[in-house]
Amino acid sequence: MNALPSFDLEETQCPSFTREHCSSFEKKSNARNALEELNVRLRDALGNPEEFSWTFPDGNKDALPTWHRRMKGEYLTIGFKPDFRWSSQSNASKRRCPVLISLEKAHDGMSLLVEVNIPRKADRRVNGCFSLDEDHQLWLCHRGTKLTVNQTDKITKEKIHRHFRKKIVPAADGDACVRIIPLFPLNSKRIRFELLEFAQEVAKLKGMR
Repeated sequence: MNALPSFDLEETQCPSFTREHCSSFEKKSNARNALEELNVRLRDALGNPEEFSWTFPDGNKDALPTWHRRMKGEYLTIGFKPDFRWSSQSNASKRRCPVLISLEKAHDGMSLLVEVNIPRKADRRVNGCFSLDEDHQLWLCHRGTKLTVNQTDKITKEKIHRHFRKKIVPAADGDACVRIIPLFPLNSKRIRFELLEFAQEVAKLKGMR
């Protein structure tokens, strides 16, 4: 494996990618700033959100600001608030910010299709992360660690990576080289379409299409 280049950002080592390589943030301050930028970009792309409650496979619920649009004959619904509001059941200090995506028409109690949750500190067990390209542009990415179909049925990392093999790129992440699914750069003008495409692929993988 070839060594991947890196550069410093706010005193944090953040390896770059030259179209092929992504990196996750290491500092919670970086992640928080990126979440705020994501919030701005979603509002630019989709307008102001409305609050709806979301239902999870374990039966729990959470109310989040939610964007919803109908595009190309398909509903796209996104629940997100730039706040590390969720904590790990095993470790309360490990917090993450939910980014929820659904292809359902927005309604209270809707089910999510896929989560791209962002941890407060870099955590390879959490699916979501931010990345930097060679031009220092921020990307939202999915690690493809696992997907939940229901409480007992999970889709493995191997199967996820095989399904997204045309999109997956190698990523320098700290001292490791990992594989990651770039979703979109935060400065993209096509965020809603790129999220819709990702959600549709997840639905196919889950056998819903």
